[in-house]
Amino acid sequence: MMSAATLKVLFWNARSIRNKNIELFDYLVNNNIDICLICETWLKQNDKLAHSLYKCIRRDRETSEGGGVAIIVKKTIAFDILPCIQTDVVENLGIRLISSDKKVNLYSIYFPGGAITEDKRKLFKSDLRKLCNISGSFVLCGDFNCRHGSWGCSRANAWGNILNEFTTFFPINILHPGQPTYVPANPRHSPSNLDIVVTNSPNFISHITAIDELDSDHLPVRFCLNLDINARDSFVLDYSKADWDRYKSHLNRALPSDAFLIWKL
Repeated sequence: MMSAATLKVLFWNARSIRNKNIELFDYLVNNNIDICLICETWLKQNDKLAHSLYKCIRRDRETSEGGGVAIIVKKTIAFDILPCIQTDVVENLGIRLISSDKKVNLYSIYFPGGAITEDKRKLFKSDLRKLCNISGSFVLCGDFNCRHGSWGCSRANAWGNILNEFTTFFPINILHPGQPTYVPANPRHSPSNLDIVVTNSPNFISHITAIDELDSDHLPVRFCLNLDINARDSFVLDYSKADWDRYKSHLNRALPSDAFLIWKL
């Protein structure tokens, strides 16, 4: 059975967890973390990820180096492993938490970003549509490699513009800590908020904070997941705050040649 209605969650771009198992599990145990979502594990089939107090599930990248996602959950917490969403460029791994009559789908996400091409842009949009159409309450955590001022970045990139546009068409929120999560070693490169939460149930989440712990160029992000919140009340659309001029302008630019894409969003 689930031990508490409020869970401590941490997500982290590890940039390889192969030699960081002891450091990570010491932190989880000492800080009473209930669930940890990791991206860029860099794990391969023969690499071990295990602890006596936690159940570890993972999805390793098989076709190339890097990548990989994992979820580490206290053995006292009830959950189901979800089938992986069939995406093309966004790696994902999900579990369903069950508390009383509430079910929350929690995903570890990694999108490597990189140079944008027309084909990759279409694949990224297609993957986002699949993720934003998850049935029920969902919380997507990880490194999206999407930069945008709406979540605290100093500048936007093409991927960030796409993700930000999705907030117009889907009832989703993008949550982020108040400080950059990616701190590059090169001082000429700007820190950015790459590690974010995309959710249709923001009221489940509180106290989202980046912490200066663990060994990576990404800071871990912590938040509390409150399963006492009623899922039906967790997201309310406020159309009085909608930017209708922007919406009209977007449709005028898109129609008729791109009409199918717009309505598929």
